[in-house]
Amino acid sequence: MKYTLIFVLSLIAIASAQRPWYAGTRPIGYPDLGSRFKEDGDVNQAPSRIPNLNDYYNVPPKGIPIDAHGDIDLVNRLNSWPRQNRPFWILNAEQIEAHRNTNRNRYASYNNNNF
Repeated sequence: MKYTLIFVLSLIAIASAQRPWYAGTRPIGYPDLGSRFKEDGDVNQAPSRIPNLNDYYNVPPKGIPIDAHGDIDLVNRLNSWPRQNRPFWILNAEQIEAHRNTNRNRYASYNNNNF
């Protein structure tokens, strides 16, 4: 009888140790939205104002750094600042664009020379 009681208590301890009490009783998965972010009638739905960053058509226009997230006004405002005060990501994007495809142009000029 003593061993049976110890066995049952150990099974209960093992079963209750699988999920902590503060994690709640909901199944494991995506967390629920806070009540301040929910609108009336929403049940476990993400807000619609968050853009889908994995969308194929959500690509920033050419000539804008990827860090600007398609905000041309931000790029224009930062370009009006003195060069020493601009953020690194915009200076880096300018340098990358300046050196892009320079090797391809050199190869094409070598290829045109016929010996």
